[in-house]
Amino acid sequence: MKTNIAPARICAYKVLYDVTENGAFSNISLNSHLNSSLKDPADRALCTNIVYGTLKKKNRLEKIIRGISKVKYENIDPREKVILMMSLYQLFYLKKIPDYALINDAVSMSKFYIGSSVTGYTNALLRSAQRAKGDLMAEEKDFFSLMHYEYGFGEDIIKLLKEQKSENELLEYARASEEAPPLTVRVNTLRVSAEDLAERLSAEGIGSEKTWVPGVIRITGGTNVFSSPAYREGLFFAQDISGALSGWCAGFGRGMETLDICSAPGAKSFNASILTEDSPVLSCDISKKKLELVYQSARQLGYRNLHTRRSDATEKNADFEGRFDRVICDVPCSGLGVIRRKPEILFSMTAEKINEIISLQEKITANAAGYVKPAGVMIYSTCTINEGENERAVERILRENPDMRPKEIKLPFELPASHPETSDGMLSLMPGKDDSDGFFIAVLEKEK
Repeated sequence: MKTNIAPARICAYKVLYDVTENGAFSNISLNSHLNSSLKDPADRALCTNIVYGTLKKKNRLEKIIRGISKVKYENIDPREKVILMMSLYQLFYLKKIPDYALINDAVSMSKFYIGSSVTGYTNALLRSAQRAKGDLMAEEKDFFSLMHYEYGFGEDIIKLLKEQKSENELLEYARASEEAPPLTVRVNTLRVSAEDLAERLSAEGIGSEKTWVPGVIRITGGTNVFSSPAYREGLFFAQDISGALSGWCAGFGRGMETLDICSAPGAKSFNASILTEDSPVLSCDISKKKLELVYQSARQLGYRNLHTRRSDATEKNADFEGRFDRVICDVPCSGLGVIRRKPEILFSMTAEKINEIISLQEKITANAAGYVKPAGVMIYSTCTINEGENERAVERILRENPDMRPKEIKLPFELPASHPETSDGMLSLMPGKDDSDGFFIAVLEKEK
């Protein structure tokens, strides 16, 4: 497309339309469009900022449009809504961008994607917003307004979480979820130490630093780490602190046979390969395409012990009964712990959807518990902070499986904050408190 519009804005528009109108996942759509159209680091950073910022502030941006638009919001073309929201986000939140530049690009985008008939409306609305900045950005006062308009949470989620945590806890969680997520990688310590990898990455122009979880380093700057020779050589893979931590909680040991029941994209299976020192790992998923990617990544990393098998976790598999020392049960969930990575969850997740997810979790855990051998362990985990998918789910698993009990979590390193629940075999991580995503881990042991 030949146009004078800033390429970062074109890319952001495509991703935002894909997410808001087609239901795409923001992280997947963003990576796809960045890799295909943007190479300049500054353009990539601006596009990422616009996409995630617009999604996080969607409720407030919609409120602004409704308040100043002469056209009823429901009658605005969906393409125009995206252009207006992303432009208003830049106008109000990105201080280094000149107003005239983003407004000119917004008008040009409206003309290119919709037609000349809407350019006057686009220009008039953004100019009105520019003049009324102070009034339109007035600080929200009450708890609900802060959560809904400032931090982007849907009404169902606010109501649900308010029944579980205090307002101060939720506001702290919401503020932490506004922050850009760190990029962390799990070192393939079967091939290289964390220290040697850091030196190697530095030589390739990539900055890094240690985290509080052994074998996990944070990328702090430089070129794209996933285009580096070190990545192509299988010296690391993408994994958040919380995901790697679940492997340490599992108490993996050499010679253990492991089943990862919902494995894609595979990081927990890879982590098991490291911590069991190349012992057998069976990585299962319902998606054949995703399993092929898991297998390819495993071979790149050198895990010849890891095999894949297509399997629906909601259906009992007789071949797995009582067979495994460790069963990784990282179930589909509401994702409320990773909204800084997938901000569309803020407005797409509802109470109805969560109930459907819980029903799915129940089917999966009912099968997974049966695959654990005597004295074996099931590691149940989610990337949410919702008790209904976490603590209440553990209570249900234990009721349904009287031969299982919580196993105290003992780690060979210190946690960054106090977590007394580890004595009960559980660990609940919160953004802002634990320097990680929101994440839940439970370790359940079967009797001998």
